Amino acid sequence: MNSNPKVMRVTGIFKKAPSILTGLFLPLLLVTALTACTTTASLDKTQDLTWNQITDYAFQADFSVPETKSRCHAVKIDLTHPDLLIESHYSPKGLSLTQAAADHNLDIAINTTQFYSQNSSGGKKAGLYPAGILKENISSPVQPESLKERYCALAIRKNGSNGYAMQIFPSQNESLLKTSGEFDIIHGGFFAILIDYNPIQYKEIKDARTCIGLTKDGKTLYILVAEGGFPSVYKGLSYNECARILLELGCCNAMEFDGGSSSSLVIRKKSVMSYPVRKIPVILGFKSR
Repeated sequence: MNSNPKVMRVTGIFKKAPSILTGLFLPLLLVTALTACTTTASLDKTQDLTWNQITDYAFQADFSVPETKSRCHAVKIDLTHPDLLIESHYSPKGLSLTQAAADHNLDIAINTTQFYSQNSSGGKKAGLYPAGILKENISSPVQPESLKERYCALAIRKNGSNGYAMQIFPSQNESLLKTSGEFDIIHGGFFAILIDYNPIQYKEIKDARTCIGLTKDGKTLYILVAEGGFPSVYKGLSYNECARILLELGCCNAMEFDGGSSSSLVIRKKSVMSYPVRKIPVILGFKSR
């Protein structure tokens, strides 16, 4: 689906001064004409999205949400596909998502864990360190005790020839740590936004977002990235709007990763964002075996 709406110019319809009746119907006609000629998706019409195949295991849909002034990108991944391979990569120097995707031959890549620009002992800026759990490629992630109950995490386990199993933990508390040995990859996130089909309410603050959702059967992963931070162009989405979209897509549980200027998505080694994104320390990638 075209993510850039085409709006038809309505001219030559009313050449004479409109009557009172015409004045009443003109706004309605204009709105109808503009709506009919715009390829957009409202929050409750995600079932109308056109999904384009990326690989054997993944599909992509780009759409705009006019009522929230946001440009969005969605990816649907079959977690049970036998050819699917999931990787995580970390660098304290920061990673270019497009370069990392090219270096590791990733079909799809997103930013995940938020980070601190300081060293692990709390000194001056000396690198980018995850502010949450990252089990693969780093042994001592930074995480303030006060945030463990608030911040969530995505845990990933290889499931033999049946692909992968994923679980969203609403908090990074002891229950997650006790079971961490059962998982191959764990990425920390910000907040859980959907738990057992129930949206969690947050303040309505719009920005660029990176979030994921899982269906109840655990077989399908949805990635949702919303462009934002530019009020005159794209305002982005709130956490609540992200939850609503993922719920409409069929997700049971969902969570937010690092958003704002860190939000990024690479597909087939190219960024789909309409503006440059910053370097990030932690990425999650998907590719074929």
